[in-house]
Amino acid sequence: MIYNIENKTSKHDLVPIEMKNLSRWVGWKKGSRKDKEGNTIVTKIPFSLLDFKSNAWNQNDKWLTYKEICEKGYQNRNLGYVLTKRDKITAIDLDDCFIDGKLKTFAERIVNYFQGSYMEYSQSGQGIHIFVEGNFPQNINLQTIGIEVYGWDRYIALTGDVGDGKHFKVSNMLYNKQNELDGLWEELKGFVINTERQSLRKELSSTVPITAQRNVPSANEILSTMERTNERARNLIGGNSLIGDPSRDDFTFLLLARNYTHQDADLMEEIFLMTSLNRMGTGEKIKSDIKYLEYLRNTINKVLNIPGFYPFDWSSFHKYHQRRKTYEER
Repeated sequence: MIYNIENKTSKHDLVPIEMKNLSRWVGWKKGSRKDKEGNTIVTKIPFSLLDFKSNAWNQNDKWLTYKEICEKGYQNRNLGYVLTKRDKITAIDLDDCFIDGKLKTFAERIVNYFQGSYMEYSQSGQGIHIFVEGNFPQNINLQTIGIEVYGWDRYIALTGDVGDGKHFKVSNMLYNKQNELDGLWEELKGFVINTERQSLRKELSSTVPITAQRNVPSANEILSTMERTNERARNLIGGNSLIGDPSRDDFTFLLLARNYTHQDADLMEEIFLMTSLNRMGTGEKIKSDIKYLEYLRNTINKVLNIPGFYPFDWSSFHKYHQRRKTYEER
């Protein structure tokens, strides 16, 4: 049913009964911290409403049900809800949703997607929390495009502010939206892979000498050089399996490509798709091209996580060929 907003007696009345009955409730207070650039970031610090301590707020014996909250007279405090895997409740946090008082296109589409399930405005009034029943493959934080999705090991600072129906329907229901969650994952996973890749590359690049990051040539030159300077690469590029296992061959080639590209994931993907190893469109490895690219990018990420990186010295390589060219022209 759709709850009548006029019946509210406390600010969290409309939170779905399924969530109220679970012992998942904590308190929260505002705090602050400094980011790497020295900017002040406002934070919401969770704490147990049993002992008012924050150091063990994430232990389940520190949580309360909503009934216990009310019995203690805490129902109008700042309350948070803890998400756990076994509950199969997913929270979607939309950030910076509005322009000129209207929902932005992306936010409006997500709101419509999950319409009918419980929604509320965030603390700033510029975001929207959406709660649904169903599983999401992983917790994601894509603040760059205005969305976070969490299903476990997180708490959400509730507001109970459901508005007046202008931007979303007022509801106290927790609907099963598994199909919609699956669709959202299909839409967002490309952003997730790219974000994880960029983060990994940034982390890894800090361990690579600056001189090793310079003078990396084009994909064509990298592939040509790999073929001339490495026997295993030459065989794999030509379509000759090393051990008869396509997945192992892919992995081996990408390990070699990591050295020649200086851990550039985009270049690794580009040169791989230029070789005979590429089975996109053939249906041999994975029938869907989207799934095949996902497999390839996951393999690249696994390769980048392996220690023992030996960057190919392109600077010396180019100097050698320049000296050789000069000698032959004499």
